[in-house]
Amino acid sequence: MTSFKPSVCILTAGTGKRSGPFAHIINKCLLPYNGRAIISHLIDHFSLDTPIVIALGYKAEQVRAYLTLMHPDRNFMFVEVDRFVGEGTGPGYSLACCKKLLPGAFYFIAGDGVFDHIPNHHDKNWLGVSSANGVDVSDYCNIAYNPVSGLANAFFDKVTPSKGSANTIGIFTGLMFIKDVAVFWDGLERNIPTTNERQISQGFSSLLDVGKLYCEAVTWCDLGTFEHYKAAINEPFDFSKTEEFIYFSETRIVKFFADVNIVVQRVKKTDHLPDTFPKIIGRNGQFYAYEKVTGKTAYEMLDGPLVDKFLAWMKREFWKPYDAAPGRIEALCVDFYREKTAQRLAAYKKKYPDIAEARTVNGKSVNGIDKLLEKLPASLFAGIPVFIHGDLQFDNIITDGENFTLIDWRQDFAGETAFGDWYYDLAKLLGGIYLNYDYVKQGYMRFEQRGDVVWMDFAMREQSHAYARQLRIFVENEGLDYKRVEILRGLIYLNMSPLHHTPFDRLLYALAQTTLTEALS
Repeated sequence: MTSFKPSVCILTAGTGKRSGPFAHIINKCLLPYNGRAIISHLIDHFSLDTPIVIALGYKAEQVRAYLTLMHPDRNFMFVEVDRFVGEGTGPGYSLACCKKLLPGAFYFIAGDGVFDHIPNHHDKNWLGVSSANGVDVSDYCNIAYNPVSGLANAFFDKVTPSKGSANTIGIFTGLMFIKDVAVFWDGLERNIPTTNERQISQGFSSLLDVGKLYCEAVTWCDLGTFEHYKAAINEPFDFSKTEEFIYFSETRIVKFFADVNIVVQRVKKTDHLPDTFPKIIGRNGQFYAYEKVTGKTAYEMLDGPLVDKFLAWMKREFWKPYDAAPGRIEALCVDFYREKTAQRLAAYKKKYPDIAEARTVNGKSVNGIDKLLEKLPASLFAGIPVFIHGDLQFDNIITDGENFTLIDWRQDFAGETAFGDWYYDLAKLLGGIYLNYDYVKQGYMRFEQRGDVVWMDFAMREQSHAYARQLRIFVENEGLDYKRVEILRGLIYLNMSPLHHTPFDRLLYALAQTTLTEALS
């Protein structure tokens, strides 16, 4: 005798217009929460043999690609919703499109929230509800129900309810289980409009009418709006970028980029030295996946011997000389160090058009960025062509203390994937020695500006200056110019500044001023 296995239907068709700046970049069910996409948190509640129907619509190719890469052991049934914008569309319409694949009892889940648990009661129809206390209930479908029996009595779709003395008001969380499917579908297909959209409530209202709808209390985190999502993440400092995301499972890591060319080039780059990168196990559209590497970040294990081991390993295994065409590396360096820097500086000034540039930082005089850029030496553009990582800092190095794997590599150097400037990797490494990015992510920094006076502080490891000396010894033993590494470190901070959130962006800009003022004096 086989056990009962209801299906699961998850909606992802909506445009997610309440997701703010993310809406035009990615389907909202793919926003990362605690290292997993929202939809993965939902899927994880069910066993591998559970039939899962996914309603696709807005950015359908993203949802399909992500699920294929992150959940290769699942057998999804995808339904293309033909209309998901305009009159008559909505969650009710999207669910109706899935009816043929839901012949029996099923769970319904909206794709914009996560749950601590999902009840496994299959003997009745129920809605997952959460407390309405302290919540603006006009944003939700609200259910009045008997607190003892759990029997629902009425619903109020995005209006303030009148509950009556004997009822409790709960917020419908977008989770429900439907046992009496014929009654549900009949109600949904009557298409009684509550707004210009077809709502799920049009289906469960028929169950309420015949006294067969109950409520189950669930613990729910609403991630459906930009404000709710950012509040739920609650990171000490938001180090993220809006056009790239990362997701984790026990065995694999999946990365998303808004620019599909970045995905193509990143995967292509690993072909040059595959043993130094994690193993790529899939690429699909804007996503690629690689095997999770055992170990810790180099920041977590950082000490003097590890720094020396790593530099020796990079020289032996990674920094392979490249026979570039005459003048090619010089042209790339001009593009990367001068042209890209000018673009990033313009982006920063556009972001802060009315903030005065610092004249002193932590009590020391600094020059303005425009003046500093005029003093860049011509030698800066005479790069050394080698295969480079491009974002070489200790958070992007996985190690067990002896072996190293490089993650989160930059896809190109001014469009070139086969090589870049050796000095750039060295400067990136130096930048992360002084400015410890793992500490920044924990919010260990302070920035204050009054007029043209800046005071800033950030956490550093006790041995950071010693690690910098080790790098300097390596650079000089290789016959390279350490002053050039210092100048590029300042340019790197400057180029990073418009990409991050405040106050880190402004701290980076001021740090670029101090670094370049010292390096170019």
